[in-house]
Amino acid sequence: MKIHSTNTLECLNKEVKQRADATTEPSAVLANCPILAVKCRQK
Repeated sequence: MKIHSTNTLECLNKEVKQRADATTEPSAVLANCPILAVKCRQK
């Protein structure tokens, strides 16, 4: 998966961090990365 936009990458990092802090299952957060990436791209 290629992400060309640094904004998308920053957004993704933020989203993942927020979820990682809120969950006890970081692996579940990682599994959601493609979905989060799509969300971030649409912003």
